[in-house]
Amino acid sequence: NNVWIKGYNVMVLSIEQVNKSFGANVVLQDITAKIEDNDRIGLIGVNGAGKSPLLNLIVGDLHPDTGVISIANGESEFAVAKSLGELSEGRTTLTIAHRLSSIRNSDRILVLTDDGIVEEGNHDQLMEQKGIYYQFYETANALK
Repeated sequence: NNVWIKGYNVMVLSIEQVNKSFGANVVLQDITAKIEDNDRIGLIGVNGAGKSPLLNLIVGDLHPDTGVISIANGESEFAVAKSLGELSEGRTTLTIAHRLSSIRNSDRILVLTDDGIVEEGNHDQLMEQKGIYYQFYETANALK
């Protein structure tokens, strides 16, 4: 009865402010949803509404222009964060992540936008700034 996507046993699928265009044709705009274990989801819409691109984004055959699609099970997020901490001990480490839990304990976090690095600091400093990192963090926690 479990759902498997690209080798992951899915218990939580988070879609956060996803946008997708093909050239000038916007097919998905600001899509946000959370799908949990045992949810039964029906997807319906008119021709061209973005049903197929959304499914292709979920399974990883397409990548969103902006936003995040993350797949987690009850243990995966904790295991990734723990492994990163153990592997980076005593080493210079660069972690590129969509999941904030993967970088939360970094000494420095660099926040990138189309304008380059727009924020820099550790988790606590960036939360105090209430900028883009703060917005990412709040959005991620609201979806839990």
